[in-house]
Amino acid sequence: QQPQQTKPEPKQANPFETVPTAKEPEPQQPKLQPPPKGEAPAAAPVENDQIEAIEFRGARRVPQDTLRALIHSRVGDKLNDDTIQRDFSALWNSHRFDDLKVEKLRGEKGWILRWEVTERPVVRSITYEGNKSVSVSDILDRYKERKVGLVVESQYDPAKIQRARNVLLEL
Repeated sequence: QQPQQTKPEPKQANPFETVPTAKEPEPQQPKLQPPPKGEAPAAAPVENDQIEAIEFRGARRVPQDTLRALIHSRVGDKLNDDTIQRDFSALWNSHRFDDLKVEKLRGEKGWILRWEVTERPVVRSITYEGNKSVSVSDILDRYKERKVGLVVESQYDPAKIQRARNVLLEL
């Protein structure tokens, strides 16, 4: 009998000795296509520090356009804390509000300025009680002389109330 010859087994590659190399993808050039005829090219992306929107909440009697006209910030402007402070002062000095707050919120394309306003109440009527010696027309004439400015349908102003009180005490 002949001894059986065994074929040598093929040596298997050790996975720790050989590291497979991946093919590097070929760099692809971006394909630029002109915009279709009749369409404008897309606008450049808005920078992150630009104002995306300006909102006013709590304003019922004062129109939004009036509020936007009072401030210097505009949509598309860069966000600037000094300008926001100046806007705050402009709104406050309009004497239309008892309280103002501003929030800077992150939007999709930039910043959203949200103004929370609390409007001053409106004087609906003026009544004079305990007055027997002076007529209402005399009181109104004296208000006009002293430029009190207290009239129906005007916004409540504590300074005007104090001036009216002083005029009444003089009479």
